[in-house]
Amino acid sequence: MKEEYSNQNTFLSMIDMDLIRQGLLHAIQDLVFILKVIDDETFKYMYVNKIGMDYARLSEECYGKTFAEVLPKDIAGILQRQYEKVVREAKAHTFCDVVKLPKGEIHYESSLNPVCDEEGICQFVICITRDITAQIEEKTEIEEKQMLFKSLLEYNNDSIISIDSIGRVTYANPATYEIFGYRYEELNNKFIFEFINKEYEKDFQIIFKGSMQGKAKQIVSKKYSNYSAT
Repeated sequence: MKEEYSNQNTFLSMIDMDLIRQGLLHAIQDLVFILKVIDDETFKYMYVNKIGMDYARLSEECYGKTFAEVLPKDIAGILQRQYEKVVREAKAHTFCDVVKLPKGEIHYESSLNPVCDEEGICQFVICITRDITAQIEEKTEIEEKQMLFKSLLEYNNDSIISIDSIGRVTYANPATYEIFGYRYEELNNKFIFEFINKEYEKDFQIIFKGSMQGKAKQIVSKKYSNYSAT
């Protein structure tokens, strides 16, 4: 028997969700889409909140219609595959999308959640879509800074060695070999104190402990043993 949908209230009466009946989903900032599953392959719009309507450029005329009936062919195809995956695997699925605008890109993350009956048959798919542009931009900015920082280390003519809180070497740039004759592989996970001239070891220990307390100090003297000199 073909299901008939005339308006939003008809759809909302089909599922027991107080938030929807109270209209609270219209107020949240996430995009909400609820689709009825028919024969595991057909999905019909049942509910879309206001921000979702605006984003997808839909109206209440979309209720009871499929992706192909209300969306551009390429977008409909993408959504069809994503929703089929959720029904087929009977578990939540997340995917990302990018919308290109004249002022830049907007990144969205959609979480698809199947709603199954007592027999395990998926009856609805609830999609929650949120704008993750800020997070993506922040991640990109961090990655760019990390790349820049790494470049500054790698191409610096000065020896730069990083050690952890117990004095174990965790990084040494290429210049370290040119200056001291030690490659990173020879220093990695070794204690820096092994490479300090015994004459300066006590002073270095004091300076190291001070640096762990946030006290910076510059030393102008030979503190490390050169590999070629030993």
